[in-house]
Amino acid sequence: MTQIVNNTESRKGKHLSYKERALIEYWFNIQQWSRREIAKELGKAPQTINQEIKDGTVQQKRIYNGQELDFEIYSAEAGQVKYDYARENCGRCPKWLDDQKFVDCADKMMLEYDFSPDSVVGRANLEGEIPKHLILQPQRSTIGLIKDSCRQSTWTYR
Repeated sequence: MTQIVNNTESRKGKHLSYKERALIEYWFNIQQWSRREIAKELGKAPQTINQEIKDGTVQQKRIYNGQELDFEIYSAEAGQVKYDYARENCGRCPKWLDDQKFVDCADKMMLEYDFSPDSVVGRANLEGEIPKHLILQPQRSTIGLIKDSCRQSTWTYR
């Protein structure tokens, strides 16, 4: 069965996908569509398209009739790379990063004693070595493993 009408609607507040960025690249660079036309076609706000084109614009150089010409084009790949980088760096930094003693001790335990990050967190919580405002949660239950593997004290946090 062939579908003629696309009745799927783009929801507001959703981020652009790589496929949408590729469409923007084609429509903007090849078809020379305006930003508003692209926004209307994708069902996005015009400012979203403006910002995406600004973020994904790259400098190009070409030699034409023996002269080097500089120009700018929108690249879906560059837009996606910038988006991925921004997503990696969003969010709040953990409080324990401010405590250099804990970070140094955790590094030592992981590098010298082959503790997993979860074991380090679990052991620090178990021994009360972390100040109450920095209490951490291990990703999975490692308390039993910690008790078995930590018979000799290697924790030198204080």
